Amino acid sequence: MVYGYAGKILHIDLTKRKIDIETPKEEFYRKWLGGNGIIIKNLYDGMNKGTDPLSPEAVSVFASGPLSGTLAHGSGRTHFGSKSPLTGILADSSMGGAFSAMLKYAGYDAAVIKGRASSPVMLVINNDEVEIREADRLWGVKTIETQHRIKKELTSEYKVACIGPSGEKLVPSAGILSDTRIAGRGGNGAVWGSKNLKAVAIYGDKDVKVADLEKVKQLYKEFAEKVNENLKGMIKYGTTALVMSINAAGGYGTRNMQEEVYEDADKISGDVLHDEHFIRHRSCFSCCLHCAKDFKVNKWESVSEGPEYETLYSYGGMVGNNDLDYLIHGDRISDEYGIDTVTVGVTISMVMELMEKGILTEKDTDGHTYKFGDKEGLIKLIKIIAEREGEFGELLCKGTRALAEHLGGDAYKYAFHAKGLEIPGHSPRPLKTMSVGYATSPRGGSHHDARPVDYPLPWEQRNSIMGKAQSAVTTQNWTCLGDSLVVCHFLEKIYGVKIVPLHSEWINAITGWDTTFEEVCAMGERIYNMERLFTIRESGKAREGDTLPWRAMNEPIPSGASKGMYTPKKELDAMLDEYYDIRGWDRKGYPTKETLKRLGLEEYS
Repeated sequence: MVYGYAGKILHIDLTKRKIDIETPKEEFYRKWLGGNGIIIKNLYDGMNKGTDPLSPEAVSVFASGPLSGTLAHGSGRTHFGSKSPLTGILADSSMGGAFSAMLKYAGYDAAVIKGRASSPVMLVINNDEVEIREADRLWGVKTIETQHRIKKELTSEYKVACIGPSGEKLVPSAGILSDTRIAGRGGNGAVWGSKNLKAVAIYGDKDVKVADLEKVKQLYKEFAEKVNENLKGMIKYGTTALVMSINAAGGYGTRNMQEEVYEDADKISGDVLHDEHFIRHRSCFSCCLHCAKDFKVNKWESVSEGPEYETLYSYGGMVGNNDLDYLIHGDRISDEYGIDTVTVGVTISMVMELMEKGILTEKDTDGHTYKFGDKEGLIKLIKIIAEREGEFGELLCKGTRALAEHLGGDAYKYAFHAKGLEIPGHSPRPLKTMSVGYATSPRGGSHHDARPVDYPLPWEQRNSIMGKAQSAVTTQNWTCLGDSLVVCHFLEKIYGVKIVPLHSEWINAITGWDTTFEEVCAMGERIYNMERLFTIRESGKAREGDTLPWRAMNEPIPSGASKGMYTPKKELDAMLDEYYDIRGWDRKGYPTKETLKRLGLEEYS
C-alpha cells in the first residue's frame, strides 16, 4: 500500500472491450507522482511516433494525484491528456470539480484508454465494477443534459465527465466537461469522440488513507487562514477581477491583438458581472476559495458558470464585444457543445481582422460579414465552429494556424498561436516571461506552463529580458509539479509561483515518504523534460518550433501602459539560449544525455 494513492490504474481497450488493472510499484509513484506525470509516461510509452490523434491506436488518459480526494485545498482538479488533434503535440488540460476525488474513492489513480468502440459507449465505474455500456441514446445530446440523464439512470452521487456534440464531430478544440467545468484546451474531447466514448461515470466509497492525518489537518487549517487573508478578491470575483487590472497594465488583448488596451473593459469587468449578473459562488472539492461563479443573462433566459477571465478576453476584448449578456450566453453555448472558448474566440477575432483587411471576403464566409463588435456574429460563429457547419465551419474549427495556412500570403501575420494552440489572455508582448514561456511550452499557447508573474514589475523591468528565462523555467517546473500533485494554480499566492519546501511537507504528510526539497524539484523538472521529449518526437521540431506569433515579434504595442513592448527575434533567441542552458538542453533545444540521466530518464536519451 502507498499512502495517498489508490494503487491501481485502469487500462481500457474499447475495441476489444477489455479492462485490465495495473498495480504500480511505489517507485513508479515516487518518480511520476500523479496527474501529468502519469499522463505523459503513458502517452510516450503507449503510442508510436506519428500516431494519428484520432486513430484507435491513440491513447487518452485521465489522472488524479496524491492530493486528490484528501483535505488539501485546490486538489479538486482532474488532468486529461492525449496527443492533440489541434496541434499534433501534447494536449494537456484540466478541469475543476470532484471527478478526480471520486476516481480515487472508486479505487483508481488513473485510466488509460485506447481503441475505438464500434458504436457510442460510456464507461461506468462503481468501485470494483467497471463496465463499458452502450450510449447510443446519448449521442448528439449536449453536455449538461447528458450528465442529467446519466445521473437519472444511475444515481446523483455519480460524478460524470462527458463530451458534447463538438467532441462527437471531432472538432479539434473540443473538450471534456464534468458538471460545468471543462478540460478545454487541445482537443481531448475530440479524442474521446474518435473513440466513440461519450462519457465516464464514477462512484466510489473507499477511503484515501494518508500517512499523517494530524499534519494534513494542520496544513489544511493554515491554508484556509492564508486563503482568507490573501485571496479576498479571488473569493469575491473569481478570475473576472483580472479584466481591469490586466487592461490597466496594457496587456488585455483587443481586436485580435491589434491593441492591448480595451476602451470598454469597464463594461465587462468583474464589478459589473458581480453587481448585475451574479447568482452564486461555487467551489471545487475540498477548497475554500469558491472562485467559480454562476452568472445570469438579463436580456433573456440563460445562465452560465462563468465566464472566467479567459473567456472575457476571447469573447470580449479580442472580438470587440462589450455586452456581458452575449459573453455569458456565448460561454454557456460553448459549455453545452463542449468546446474551448480560447481557441474559438481567438479564431473568431482573426476572422474579423481578416475581413477588415480584405483577406477574407463574403465569398469565403457564406455571404456574411463579421466585424469587431458584432455580438450576433460572435454567437453565430461559435455555433458554426462548434457544429463544424459547412465549408467555413470545417475550416475555422481547425484554429488559427490552419486558417492561415489555408489562406496563404500574409494571413499568418494575424494568427495568434504558439505551436498551433491559441494564446490566452496573458500576452507575450508585455510579459517577457510569457514570451519565452509560450515559445518553450510543450503544448504551445498555454499560460499554465510558465506563469504571468511579470505584471507587478515596472515598464523597464517588464521590457527587459534579464532573468525572464529563469522565471519561465522556475514557474514551468512548479506548474508541472502542481499538475502532478494535483493542486490548482490559483493557490499560487499560498504556495508561491515556484517549488518550495511546503510542497515536500504536503507530499510527505500524505504519502509518508521522506522526500527532500531537492527531490521534489527534480519531480517537476523530470516531468517537464518528458513532456518536451514527447513534443519533439511528435512535431519533429525542437528550437525551430520554439517561436511566437508574428505580431508578438514584429509589432510593438501601440498604446497604453505597455506601449512599445514586443519581443523581437533577437530577444527571443537570447532568452532561448539562456533558457536551454538553465534546463541542461543543447542550443538546438534537445535535453542532453547528461540531463536525462540526472533525471532518471536515460532510457529516453
